[in-house]
Amino acid sequence: MNFNTRRFVAAFVIFSVIGLFMLVIANYRRGGTFRVTAPESKNIGVRMDQVRYSSTSWGRLEWELEADKATRLKNEDVMRLETVSLRFYPKRGRPYLLKSKDGTLREKTGEMTATGGVRLTFEDGYELLTSRLRYSLKSREMTSDDPARILSRGMEITGTGLVIEPESGRLRLLKDVKAVIKAGPA
Repeated sequence: MNFNTRRFVAAFVIFSVIGLFMLVIANYRRGGTFRVTAPESKNIGVRMDQVRYSSTSWGRLEWELEADKATRLKNEDVMRLETVSLRFYPKRGRPYLLKSKDGTLREKTGEMTATGGVRLTFEDGYELLTSRLRYSLKSREMTSDDPARILSRGMEITGTGLVIEPESGRLRLLKDVKAVIKAGPA
């Protein structure tokens, strides 16, 4: 494992532990009901309600992930998430908000996958709909091989496969691209 990968993994683990600690403290102060459930299956390591992860780089918040439930499997590097909300904070531009029914977080590879009614909202009025969207911490790109729709005021674009670069604000549909422009009032 090279030095940068070790540094990334170490930072991710440290921030995850700090985030969990802060979540417990915040929840305790407001009298919440933070629960860690005993596993029902031998394959489940831990199950948690109301989970929040975040990532910072050089003191700048890069993304925040919240989920209603998270299940960590014992023998796999996978955190399974339910009712996911993920906010990206690019260096330039406005944040993106991703919502989905389910998701996974692979801690070692730094890959997050959102599935089930994925809705990515851009604060400038655009909205992307698809069934699956992956985010790689290494490449800092969101990708999907599935059909996608981009909606905005007066326009709908459809296609299959996409690549989004949150830092630059670029979005590319890869094939079968069609656009419908709706005329405004005359």
